[in-house]
Amino acid sequence: MKILIVTLSGYWNYGNRLQNLALKKILEKKFSARVESVKTWQSDAMIWKPKTIRDWASKIKNGQLMEITAMKNRVGNFIAFSTNQLSETTDIVDLKDSLGLLQNYDYVVVGSDQVWNTNWLTMDQFKFFLLDSVDDDKKVAYAASFGIDNIKEGYTQIFKEALKNFKAISVREDRGRELINSMANMEVPVVLDPTMLLSRKEWFEIIDDVTIGTINESYVFEYFLGKKTANVRKKTKAMRRKIGKTIEFHNSKGKSRKNFHYGPLEFVKAISNAELVITDSYHAAVFSLIFGVPVIISERNDGNGKMNSRIDTLFKSAGIEKVSLEEFEDLKQVEYMKDFDIDKQMVESRKMSEAFLDEAFLNN
Repeated sequence: MKILIVTLSGYWNYGNRLQNLALKKILEKKFSARVESVKTWQSDAMIWKPKTIRDWASKIKNGQLMEITAMKNRVGNFIAFSTNQLSETTDIVDLKDSLGLLQNYDYVVVGSDQVWNTNWLTMDQFKFFLLDSVDDDKKVAYAASFGIDNIKEGYTQIFKEALKNFKAISVREDRGRELINSMANMEVPVVLDPTMLLSRKEWFEIIDDVTIGTINESYVFEYFLGKKTANVRKKTKAMRRKIGKTIEFHNSKGKSRKNFHYGPLEFVKAISNAELVITDSYHAAVFSLIFGVPVIISERNDGNGKMNSRIDTLFKSAGIEKVSLEEFEDLKQVEYMKDFDIDKQMVESRKMSEAFLDEAFLNN
């Protein structure tokens, strides 16, 4: 069996690379399949590079050359990870799949991650992630995510029609199931993000040889994709004073720049060894739970609308209470998370998620 994973493929986001890796490993293990991952227009190895002389001049004027170098190094490490771990396609598949590359597989699975987030997808990109060019009997959606509470106006009818042509569909969040039900009158299951299908032991084995420098003290791991509000900065500063060192993985400025270049497996390693995680990222929260590291969740502040549904579903499926940074007062509020055993808690959810995969790929 030959399977292609179609998902977000940018060389800068930890979550999309790690869920891609997890899904690949699960499909290989369950079906002894040959699994490859698609390269799309997002697979831009030169994203770090200013496009014009004017852009270069602006960066130089604003003292941003070190940030450019940091981004170049980060992209390089992501490309190395993708090459070594994800079996990426040699060619980039364009929006219309003009070369017919997607037809060379027995199945094409779209997901996980926010492949159906209409806030940042053009209409043609949206159709691509609905596998518009793929034969109906090959289309599978696993843990596909909207990442938002409502689909953008103008996309509903296209989405409704496209869903009818999938062999099997599952989503990652409760809100995604509600959206599909309301738009297409279809009932679809909510399954686990691929990263949660692998056990804590399996993730420790994956990162066993990974190093992130010498750290001999307790630290807070911070990972923010949105902007920090004044209140967030105040509270994260207070956590630093209580615990000690802070490690940031998404800041190309100042002292934190030294960590910006790290690849996806270093991201996992840093979370696994942290004393506390503070984040607005879904996958940073996922790996905190996987390793039993206390995590505090901050509301994402990036202008792309509310993205709470996926994190709310995550904590609901884990059976534990989400602790928000906005309401956080004392470390005692999150200490119980150290005793959280994801492998015991997720037994039934994993069975249900794997049953979906069995039905999608084995039932013809």
